[in-house]
Amino acid sequence: MQIIASKSISCSAFDTMSEGPETKRPRIQAPDNGAGENIENYELPKLNEEQAKALFEQLSDLQQQVDSVNENASEEILKVEQKYVKLRRPHYDKRAEIISKLPNFWVTAFMNHSTFADLVTEEEEECLKYLQNIDVVDADDVKSGCKLVFTFYPNRFFENTTITKDFNMKDFEAQVETSEIKWKVPRPKADKSKNSAKPTFFDWLDGSYNDTDLLDIIREDIWPNPVYYFSALEGAADEPSSESDGSSGDEEAENEPGAAEDDDSEE
Repeated sequence: MQIIASKSISCSAFDTMSEGPETKRPRIQAPDNGAGENIENYELPKLNEEQAKALFEQLSDLQQQVDSVNENASEEILKVEQKYVKLRRPHYDKRAEIISKLPNFWVTAFMNHSTFADLVTEEEEECLKYLQNIDVVDADDVKSGCKLVFTFYPNRFFENTTITKDFNMKDFEAQVETSEIKWKVPRPKADKSKNSAKPTFFDWLDGSYNDTDLLDIIREDIWPNPVYYFSALEGAADEPSSESDGSSGDEEAENEPGAAEDDDSEE
């Protein structure tokens, strides 16, 4: 933070502080307390230029001290956050293992969030049914950026099993690097029923459109508690969609990502 030196301040500012009003203000009337008396007219403090400058220098010194405390606080907060990033990691890894056994977990969580429900097209939703896991890998100092890792089951849409987006903060701007999506089929397009000029989820995922707001939603909203969004329209968190029940015998369920693996394991 740049501290403005007192010598760069125009003296006119202090002159204004030291001058009295050109005309007298009306006497302040006290509330009627029954005695009908008026309180005395209180005048604002008057300072000459030297007094005003001295006070301003004191304020500048104090502000520098506050800035120093804030800087130290930021460093301490960063250390605490780095500590808890490591403490949360084993829980996230275990969570990913469980989620990988729940068909349609991430696409359900996404579509239950209002932003992504408006962003994801019908064709893209079909692609996201093969989304096995999402991981948020923070940079060492946390505040300098992170990497989003999207892991997919083998599917008919693209060759990638992993798609990454790297966000690196430099000079208060996000530098984004995105892995190329190798499509097996024509890339999904926006629904005709929606505004075709509006970017879609895969526009963002493949780097055609980079919006850090979506990063913030994933990193700070969906990623910390995907169970909330998965269960938002499906009932209680301990009663997920019946699609996860392998005993239903539904032909569509047999075609869901991961179903073949479950059948093989039963044999």
